[in-house]
Amino acid sequence: MMSPTAFFSVKASLSRRGILASCFALLLCQFATTFALAQVKSPQDAVAMVKKAAANIRKLGPDKALIEFNTANKQYLDGEVYLFVLQKDGVCLVNTAYPHLVGRNMLHVYDPDGVQPTVEILKVANSGSRQGWVSYRWPNPVNHKIVRKRSYVEKVGDLVVGAGVSADQMEQNALAK
Repeated sequence: MMSPTAFFSVKASLSRRGILASCFALLLCQFATTFALAQVKSPQDAVAMVKKAAANIRKLGPDKALIEFNTANKQYLDGEVYLFVLQKDGVCLVNTAYPHLVGRNMLHVYDPDGVQPTVEILKVANSGSRQGWVSYRWPNPVNHKIVRKRSYVEKVGDLVVGAGVSADQMEQNALAK
Protein backbone atom coordinates (compact mmCIF):
# COMPACT_ATOMS: atom_id res chain seq x y z
CA MET A 1 0.00 0.00 0.00
CA MET A 2 1.24 3.46 -0.92
CA SER A 3 1.70 5.94 1.91
CA PRO A 4 -0.14 9.28 1.72
CA THR A 5 3.15 11.17 1.39
CA ALA A 6 4.23 8.96 -1.51
CA PHE A 7 0.87 9.60 -3.22
CA PHE A 8 1.25 13.37 -2.93
CA SER A 9 4.81 13.14 -4.16
CA VAL A 10 3.69 11.22 -7.29
CA LYS A 11 0.74 13.59 -7.81
CA ALA A 12 3.02 16.64 -7.55
CA SER A 13 5.46 15.07 -9.97
CA LEU A 14 2.67 14.36 -12.49
CA SER A 15 1.38 17.87 -12.07
CA ARG A 16 4.83 19.35 -12.84
CA ARG A 17 5.12 17.03 -15.83
CA GLY A 18 1.67 18.08 -17.00
CA ILE A 19 2.57 21.75 -16.73
CA LEU A 20 5.83 21.20 -18.61
CA ALA A 21 4.03 19.17 -21.27
CA SER A 22 1.40 21.90 -21.64
CA CYS A 23 4.06 24.59 -21.97
CA PHE A 24 5.90 22.51 -24.54
CA ALA A 25 2.67 21.95 -26.49
CA LEU A 26 1.91 25.69 -26.48
CA LEU A 27 5.42 26.50 -27.72
CA LEU A 28 5.10 23.85 -30.41
CA CYS A 29 1.76 25.30 -31.55
CA GLN A 30 3.25 28.81 -31.64
CA PHE A 31 6.19 27.54 -33.70
CA ALA A 32 3.90 25.66 -36.09
CA THR A 33 1.70 28.73 -36.57
CA THR A 34 4.71 30.96 -37.18
CA PHE A 35 6.17 28.41 -39.60
CA ALA A 36 2.86 28.06 -41.45
CA LEU A 37 2.54 31.83 -41.79
CA ALA A 38 6.11 32.04 -43.02
CA GLN A 39 5.20 29.55 -45.77
CA VAL A 40 2.42 31.79 -47.08
CA LYS A 41 3.65 33.24 -50.31
CA SER A 42 3.20 36.81 -51.43
CA PRO A 43 2.24 38.26 -54.79
CA GLN A 44 5.90 39.25 -55.15
CA ASP A 45 6.86 35.55 -55.05
CA ALA A 46 4.60 34.88 -58.04
CA VAL A 47 5.94 37.88 -59.97
CA ALA A 48 9.54 36.86 -59.24
CA MET A 49 8.91 33.32 -60.51
CA VAL A 50 7.32 34.63 -63.72
CA LYS A 51 10.16 37.11 -64.29
CA LYS A 52 12.74 34.35 -63.77
CA ALA A 53 10.96 32.05 -66.22
CA ALA A 54 10.53 34.85 -68.78
CA ALA A 55 14.24 35.63 -68.57
CA ASN A 56 15.04 31.95 -69.17
CA ILE A 57 12.77 31.85 -72.22
CA ARG A 58 14.55 34.89 -73.66
CA LYS A 59 17.99 33.50 -72.79
CA LEU A 60 17.56 29.83 -73.81
CA GLY A 61 14.78 30.12 -76.35
CA PRO A 62 11.30 28.68 -75.86
CA ASP A 63 12.12 25.04 -76.68
CA LYS A 64 15.06 24.68 -74.28
CA ALA A 65 13.34 26.73 -71.58
CA LEU A 66 10.21 24.56 -71.70
CA ILE A 67 12.34 21.43 -71.33
CA GLU A 68 14.07 23.00 -68.33
CA PHE A 69 10.78 24.01 -66.72
CA ASN A 70 9.32 20.54 -67.12
CA THR A 71 12.42 18.64 -65.92
CA ALA A 72 14.06 20.88 -63.32
CA ASN A 73 10.78 22.02 -61.87
CA LYS A 74 11.93 22.13 -58.23
CA GLN A 75 13.12 25.70 -58.83
CA TYR A 76 9.71 26.52 -60.32
CA LEU A 77 7.66 24.94 -57.55
CA ASP A 78 7.76 26.69 -54.18
CA GLY A 79 4.97 25.50 -51.92
CA GLU A 80 1.75 26.84 -53.39
CA VAL A 81 3.55 29.00 -55.96
CA TYR A 82 4.20 27.14 -59.18
CA LEU A 83 4.95 27.95 -62.79
CA PHE A 84 2.58 27.40 -65.68
CA VAL A 85 3.08 28.18 -69.35
CA LEU A 86 0.32 28.30 -71.95
CA GLN A 87 0.29 28.58 -75.72
CA LYS A 88 -1.90 31.31 -77.19
CA ASP A 89 -4.51 28.64 -78.05
CA GLY A 90 -4.82 27.61 -74.38
CA VAL A 91 -2.74 24.42 -74.49
CA CYS A 92 -0.75 23.92 -71.29
CA LEU A 93 2.96 23.46 -71.98
CA VAL A 94 4.21 23.57 -68.37
CA ASN A 95 2.55 23.11 -65.01
CA THR A 96 5.07 22.28 -62.30
CA ALA A 97 2.40 21.49 -59.68
CA TYR A 98 0.03 19.56 -61.94
CA PRO A 99 2.17 17.99 -64.69
CA HIS A 100 -0.76 15.84 -65.85
CA LEU A 101 -2.23 19.03 -67.39
CA VAL A 102 0.67 19.41 -69.84
CA GLY A 103 -0.61 18.98 -73.41
CA ARG A 104 -4.21 19.63 -72.40
CA ASN A 105 -6.21 22.49 -73.89
CA MET A 106 -7.37 24.47 -70.86
CA LEU A 107 -9.75 26.86 -72.65
CA HIS A 108 -12.86 24.93 -71.64
CA VAL A 109 -11.95 24.44 -67.98
CA TYR A 110 -14.23 26.28 -65.55
CA ASP A 111 -13.69 27.05 -61.88
CA PRO A 112 -16.53 26.41 -59.37
CA ASP A 113 -17.82 29.96 -59.96
CA GLY A 114 -18.10 29.49 -63.71
CA VAL A 115 -14.95 31.48 -64.50
CA GLN A 116 -12.77 30.18 -67.33
CA PRO A 117 -9.29 30.86 -65.90
CA THR A 118 -7.42 30.26 -69.16
CA VAL A 119 -9.72 32.57 -71.12
CA GLU A 120 -9.17 35.30 -68.51
CA ILE A 121 -5.40 34.67 -68.47
CA LEU A 122 -5.21 34.99 -72.27
CA LYS A 123 -7.27 38.22 -72.18
CA VAL A 124 -4.79 39.78 -69.76
CA ALA A 125 -1.76 38.48 -71.68
CA ASN A 126 -3.14 39.90 -74.93
CA SER A 127 -4.00 43.27 -73.41
CA GLY A 128 -1.94 46.37 -74.13
CA SER A 129 0.40 45.81 -71.17
CA ARG A 130 0.86 42.09 -71.97
CA GLN A 131 0.92 41.36 -68.23
CA GLY A 132 -1.29 41.54 -65.16
CA TRP A 133 -3.28 39.68 -62.53
CA VAL A 134 -6.13 37.21 -62.90
CA SER A 135 -8.40 35.97 -60.09
CA TYR A 136 -10.17 32.61 -60.06
CA ARG A 137 -10.61 29.52 -57.88
CA TRP A 138 -8.22 26.58 -58.25
CA PRO A 139 -6.86 23.66 -56.18
CA ASN A 140 -4.03 24.61 -53.85
CA PRO A 141 -1.16 22.18 -54.59
CA VAL A 142 -0.18 22.03 -50.91
CA ASN A 143 -3.51 21.12 -49.29
CA HIS A 144 -5.57 20.30 -52.44
CA LYS A 145 -8.44 22.53 -51.33
CA ILE A 146 -10.18 24.78 -53.85
CA VAL A 147 -9.06 28.31 -52.98
CA ARG A 148 -9.34 31.78 -54.41
CA LYS A 149 -6.18 32.32 -56.40
CA ARG A 150 -4.47 35.34 -57.91
CA SER A 151 -2.07 34.63 -60.76
CA TYR A 152 0.39 37.01 -62.31
CA VAL A 153 0.75 36.39 -66.04
CA GLU A 154 3.06 37.81 -68.66
CA LYS A 155 3.21 37.28 -72.41
CA VAL A 156 6.67 36.28 -73.66
CA GLY A 157 6.67 35.93 -77.44
CA ASP A 158 3.82 33.55 -78.25
CA LEU A 159 3.80 32.05 -74.75
CA VAL A 160 1.95 33.09 -71.62
CA VAL A 161 3.91 32.54 -68.42
CA GLY A 162 2.17 32.59 -65.05
CA ALA A 163 2.40 31.85 -61.35
CA GLY A 164 -0.10 32.46 -58.60
CA VAL A 165 -0.73 32.64 -54.89
CA SER A 166 -3.69 31.76 -52.72
CA ALA A 167 -5.74 34.89 -52.05
CA ASP A 168 -7.24 33.15 -48.98
CA GLN A 169 -3.84 32.53 -47.40
CA MET A 170 -2.66 36.06 -48.20
CA GLU A 171 -5.68 37.43 -46.30
CA GLN A 172 -5.12 35.06 -43.36
CA ASN A 173 -1.49 36.13 -43.19
CA ALA A 174 -2.48 39.81 -43.25
CA LEU A 175 -5.02 39.27 -40.45
CA ALA A 176 -2.46 37.43 -38.31
CA LYS A 177 0.02 40.31 -38.47
